[in-house]
Amino acid sequence: MLAGVLELVDYEFMALRDELAQYEERADNAVKAEATDLPLDLATLTALVKHESKFVELDSELAAFAKTGVQSGVDTDYLEQRLADLRNLGLDTVTALRLAIKNWEVHILAFAPSWMDYLDERDFYGSMGPTDEEPFAAGVSFYYLWLVINLESVSKGAPVPGSRFDDSREALRVWEETLERAGMPPELPSAMES
Repeated sequence: MLAGVLELVDYEFMALRDELAQYEERADNAVKAEATDLPLDLATLTALVKHESKFVELDSELAAFAKTGVQSGVDTDYLEQRLADLRNLGLDTVTALRLAIKNWEVHILAFAPSWMDYLDERDFYGSMGPTDEEPFAAGVSFYYLWLVINLESVSKGAPVPGSRFDDSREALRVWEETLERAGMPPELPSAMES
């Protein structure tokens, strides 16, 4: 009887694996076709960093500031962290993420080099950003999107969001300098408005 139950469980796991693979393929094809009605999940986020030129280019520009490259493969653990960050911003569809990157790109590109310089001066890597000793993970642009939106939110009086802002005073200083160079930021996502 136990062997029969194990066989049934094995069959169910294989069916789930096959169903997940089919969903990942559909998500991949939908992103390639620039579909707009997709939920933001690990499959669609993975497809975006693999196939959407805007995200690939922005990741490359951020890596160039640190004089490094972008990993060739996809680190799903890293993307799961970024997915949680993006959902905390209220970005839950591919369309919302595309729009956020479009709106915040200028500020991301103005902030990142100054922030990386600050981190380099302090020899401070880890919780606030990747090091320049190894390639950035694909999807690093999502981290910087999360960072600049949170900095703008904190500058407007929102509470500091957790341990990744251990050096929030300096981050806010760099953000204020960024605003002087890049101008007023876009509106915050509705989930971030204080």
